Amino acid sequence: LSASRNNALKIVNGEYILFLDSDDYLRLDACSFLYNNCAKYNIEMYNFAGTNFDDVTGKVQQLPFQKITYIDWSKKFYDRAEIETFMFKIPISACRFFYKREFLAKHNIVFPQGLNFEDNVFVRKASLYVQRFGGTNEILYNRRVHPGSITQNIDKCHRFSNFPRFP
Repeated sequence: LSASRNNALKIVNGEYILFLDSDDYLRLDACSFLYNNCAKYNIEMYNFAGTNFDDVTGKVQQLPFQKITYIDWSKKFYDRAEIETFMFKIPISACRFFYKREFLAKHNIVFPQGLNFEDNVFVRKASLYVQRFGGTNEILYNRRVHPGSITQNIDKCHRFSNFPRFP
């Protein structure tokens, strides 16, 4: 997954980047919603809400941590000083952020290879550099939960001995 995403980062030429796992889906107007909210204020990184849907039972739910209530999303964007007060509380999923391509390239933000939960490193590194951040509690992302997914096979995912270091 990391290698595929990193290869895509080398060839994309759009103004913004959004990651979508192959078994998940977006709200129909998600891309226009995100672009309209980011381009106007030159936002580098934008967070949005999501749900989980169970592939077996069909049940859809928004987990409590997926709705962020400790940030005033009515504010159009936050600057670096404000970001530092909440950024490391936000749940991590590379797919639930919209990124300015130029921002990722400038800071060489890529996915580490050979790790499960590579999102952790990618999003946290971006968090260290972001100067203009925005977000919403609008549900734009829908994540499929199924027995074969990496996140459902947690025993295979506790291998962080090769966790990369970054400034």
